[in-house]
Amino acid sequence: MTSPSVTVAVATYEPDETLRAALDSIAAQQYDGPISAVVLDNTETPAAEAIVDEFPFADYHWQLDHIPRQSTGMANLAVARDLGVQFADGEYVHFLDDNDILDPDAISAKIDAIHHHPQARGAYSAIQKADGTLKHVPPVVVDNPLTFTLANLRPPTLPSALLVDRELLVDCPPRRTLPHEDICGLIEILLRTPLAYVDEPLLRRTTPPGMSTGRVSQQGRLDTHERYTGLRAELLASQLQHHAQQTADRLRRQLAVDERDQQT
Repeated sequence: MTSPSVTVAVATYEPDETLRAALDSIAAQQYDGPISAVVLDNTETPAAEAIVDEFPFADYHWQLDHIPRQSTGMANLAVARDLGVQFADGEYVHFLDDNDILDPDAISAKIDAIHHHPQARGAYSAIQKADGTLKHVPPVVVDNPLTFTLANLRPPTLPSALLVDRELLVDCPPRRTLPHEDICGLIEILLRTPLAYVDEPLLRRTTPPGMSTGRVSQQGRLDTHERYTGLRAELLASQLQHHAQQTADRLRRQLAVDERDQQT
C-alpha cells in the first residue's frame, strides 16, 4: 500500500530557535510517504523566512495580509491554520505550532492508526507537556471525544497533535469564523469523522501555552457553549435513550431467566 502524502502546517510568530527545532522534527520523520511543510508567519521580520530557507521541503507564507491588525493571537492562529489547509498539497494535514516538536514516528504512527481504524479520517496522540509530564487521554474520552469536548468546553488534545484528511478539513467551517479555534475546530472535525488515538507521546511542547486562560479564550468558551447548545442536548438525549435501552434489554434478559427457572 502506498503511503499517503502529508503536509505539516506550521504556525509561527516572532520565530526563534523553536521554529528551527520544529522544522528539524519534521525533517527527522521516519515515514516512507511524501512529506512537505508550509510555514505561516505573522511577523514583519525576515527571521522566519531565513530559517525556512534551510529546509528544502518547506514553503514560506507571510500571512499578515490575511489578518486584521486588531486580531488577537488566537485569531492569528485560526487564520494560520486555515491558510495551512489552503496551501497544503498533501492528502493529510498535520498541524504544528512553532513551539512543538514531533516525535520521529509521529506521522507514521498516526497514519498506521488510521489504517487500523477504517472509519477514521484522522488521528491524534498523547503529548508531553512543557514541564515534562505526559498527558494521556483516558479510555472513556477516547471512546467519545465529542461528548467530552462538548461537556467540558475543552479539547482532550492540542491542535498540534492532530493529523486529519485534508478534504475533510476543507469541508469544515473556516477556523477564523469559529468562537474558539481549538475547541470548535476539534468539534467540527469530530462531527465528520471518528479519530484514531495513539497512546504514545508523539508531540513534545517546548514552551507553555500563552492564551489558554485569557479573557479572549474564556469568552470563546462561552460562545462555544451557545453555538453547540442544541447539539449537546441532542447527544445527551441520545445517550439517555441508549442507556434506557440497555436497561430495558437487561430487564428482559432477567425476566426470561426467571421464567425458565419457574418452569423447571
